[in-house]
Amino acid sequence: MRFLINAYTIKPGGSANTLIAENKDQPIWDIQSNKLSFLDLSYYDYADNSLKQIKVNGISNEVSGGSLSPIDGKYIVFEIGDENRKAGIAKTTNNTNQGEKLATGNVTVYEPRWSPVSVN
Repeated sequence: MRFLINAYTIKPGGSANTLIAENKDQPIWDIQSNKLSFLDLSYYDYADNSLKQIKVNGISNEVSGGSLSPIDGKYIVFEIGDENRKAGIAKTTNNTNQGEKLATGNVTVYEPRWSPVSVN
Protein backbone atom coordinates (compact mmCIF):
# COMPACT_ATOMS: atom_id res chain seq x y z
CA MET A 1 0.00 0.00 0.00
CA ARG A 2 1.36 3.44 -0.90
CA PHE A 3 0.29 6.60 0.86
CA LEU A 4 0.49 9.97 -0.86
CA ILE A 5 0.99 12.92 1.44
CA ASN A 6 0.29 16.25 -0.20
CA ALA A 7 0.37 19.77 1.24
CA TYR A 8 -2.53 22.15 0.70
CA THR A 9 -3.37 25.64 1.84
CA ILE A 10 -6.95 26.51 2.68
CA LYS A 11 -8.66 29.62 4.04
CA PRO A 12 -10.27 29.39 7.51
CA GLY A 13 -13.78 29.31 6.00
CA GLY A 14 -12.87 26.28 3.86
CA SER A 15 -12.45 28.05 0.51
CA ALA A 16 -9.42 28.36 -1.78
CA ASN A 17 -8.17 24.79 -1.32
CA THR A 18 -4.81 24.94 -3.15
CA LEU A 19 -2.28 22.14 -3.66
CA ILE A 20 1.24 23.49 -3.03
CA ALA A 21 3.34 20.30 -2.87
CA GLU A 22 2.90 16.66 -3.83
CA ASN A 23 4.41 13.68 -2.01
CA LYS A 24 5.85 15.77 0.83
CA ASP A 25 5.91 14.74 4.46
CA GLN A 26 5.84 16.51 7.83
CA PRO A 27 5.41 20.20 6.96
CA ILE A 28 6.96 22.72 9.36
CA TRP A 29 5.58 26.24 9.15
CA ASP A 30 7.95 29.17 9.45
CA ILE A 31 5.72 32.23 9.66
CA GLN A 32 8.44 34.87 9.77
CA SER A 33 10.25 33.87 6.58
CA ASN A 34 7.09 32.72 4.72
CA LYS A 35 8.36 29.20 4.06
CA LEU A 36 6.95 25.75 4.68
CA SER A 37 9.70 23.14 5.00
CA PHE A 38 9.34 19.37 4.59
CA LEU A 39 11.10 16.25 5.84
CA ASP A 40 13.24 15.88 2.69
CA LEU A 41 14.91 19.35 3.04
CA SER A 42 12.61 20.90 0.47
CA TYR A 43 10.48 23.96 1.17
CA TYR A 44 7.64 25.94 -0.35
CA ASP A 45 8.54 29.61 -0.69
CA TYR A 46 5.54 31.93 -0.51
CA ALA A 47 7.65 34.84 -1.82
CA ASP A 48 7.56 33.36 -5.34
CA ASN A 49 5.06 30.50 -4.85
CA SER A 50 7.54 27.77 -5.73
CA LEU A 51 8.86 24.52 -4.29
CA LYS A 52 12.65 24.41 -3.77
CA GLN A 53 15.10 21.69 -2.76
CA ILE A 54 18.10 22.31 -0.48
CA LYS A 55 21.18 20.21 -1.18
CA VAL A 56 23.98 20.06 1.40
CA ASN A 57 27.52 19.28 0.19
CA GLY A 58 29.95 17.17 2.17
CA ILE A 59 27.45 14.74 3.68
CA SER A 60 27.24 11.23 2.25
CA ASN A 61 24.59 9.79 4.61
CA GLU A 62 20.84 10.25 4.32
CA VAL A 63 19.74 13.74 5.38
CA SER A 64 16.20 14.52 6.55
CA GLY A 65 14.04 16.31 9.06
CA GLY A 66 15.03 19.81 7.99
CA SER A 67 13.77 22.85 9.87
CA LEU A 68 14.50 26.39 8.64
CA SER A 69 15.60 29.04 11.14
CA PRO A 70 12.60 31.03 12.40
CA ILE A 71 13.76 34.61 11.91
CA ASP A 72 15.34 34.65 8.47
CA GLY A 73 15.25 31.11 7.08
CA LYS A 74 18.98 31.27 6.30
CA TYR A 75 19.94 28.23 8.36
CA ILE A 76 18.58 24.73 8.46
CA VAL A 77 18.98 22.05 11.15
CA PHE A 78 18.54 18.42 10.16
CA GLU A 79 19.39 14.86 11.05
CA ILE A 80 22.12 12.87 9.31
CA GLY A 81 21.94 9.11 8.93
CA ASP A 82 19.00 6.80 9.30
CA GLU A 83 20.40 4.64 12.10
CA ASN A 84 22.80 6.85 14.07
CA ARG A 85 20.87 10.12 13.62
CA LYS A 86 23.40 12.85 14.29
CA ALA A 87 22.62 16.57 14.15
CA GLY A 88 23.70 18.82 11.32
CA ILE A 89 23.35 22.50 10.53
CA ALA A 90 23.84 24.30 7.23
CA LYS A 91 23.62 27.85 5.96
CA THR A 92 21.31 28.16 2.99
CA THR A 93 21.34 30.56 0.08
CA ASN A 94 18.15 31.60 -1.68
CA ASN A 95 19.91 32.00 -5.03
CA THR A 96 21.13 28.42 -5.46
CA ASN A 97 19.44 26.41 -2.67
CA GLN A 98 22.85 24.98 -1.93
CA GLY A 99 23.47 24.33 1.74
CA GLU A 100 26.93 25.10 3.10
CA LYS A 101 27.66 22.57 5.85
CA LEU A 102 28.54 24.43 9.03
CA ALA A 103 28.64 21.61 11.52
CA THR A 104 27.79 18.02 12.22
CA GLY A 105 27.49 16.86 15.78
CA ASN A 106 27.94 13.84 17.96
CA VAL A 107 24.55 14.33 19.58
CA THR A 108 21.88 11.79 18.65
CA VAL A 109 18.78 13.61 17.42
CA TYR A 110 15.46 12.87 15.81
CA GLU A 111 14.09 15.56 13.51
CA PRO A 112 15.55 18.61 15.29
CA ARG A 113 13.58 21.87 15.35
CA TRP A 114 14.39 25.50 16.05
CA SER A 115 13.00 27.12 19.17
CA PRO A 116 10.54 29.89 18.28
CA VAL A 117 12.23 32.10 20.86
CA SER A 118 15.85 32.45 21.86
CA VAL A 119 16.92 30.23 24.76
CA ASN A 120 19.90 32.40 25.70
